[in-house]
Order: sequence, then structure tokens, then C-alpha cells
Amino acid sequence: MTRPADANVVAPGATEEVNYFCLASWKGALKLERVGMKHSGGAIRPRIAARLGLKPRQDRDVFIARIEELMNQILKEKAEREAV
Repeated sequence: MTRPADANVVAPGATEEVNYFCLASWKGALKLERVGMKHSGGAIRPRIAARLGLKPRQDRDVFIARIEELMNQILKEKAEREAV
């Protein structure tokens, strides 16, 4: 699988605020799973992996790093648009 080009893969057609919120939600769910809490919908890594082009059994830290990368990308693009 290849990695997506941008954060728009999270919720195609959604605004950057919605994509950012989805990423923040996934990041929080992964951190809770890491300390032993279960997600109400079952394992979340396979669902995130399908969206982000990662392997479902990769370490949670890999997922969190990719999510943070996409969150930073959204913030950077927004700042660039507002600067113009």
C-alpha cells in the first residue's frame, strides 16, 4: 500500500477542520488503546490503516506519528492560505 498524498483521505470532501478533528480523535483513541482501554467499535487500527495506507499490525507509535504528520500538514496549509 502507498501512503496518501494528503490529509484529505481522512474524510474526502470534508473541510480541513473536520479532517483535523477526525485525526485528533483517532490519535486519542490510539493513545487510550495503548494504555489498555478498548474502543467501543472494536479494534481501531485496521480502520485507520485502511484510510492512511498503513499496515494494521504496525506499532501504535507509527500510527500516531503519521497522524501527527497529517495534522501538521493541515495546520501548515491553513497558515499558508491565511498568510496570502
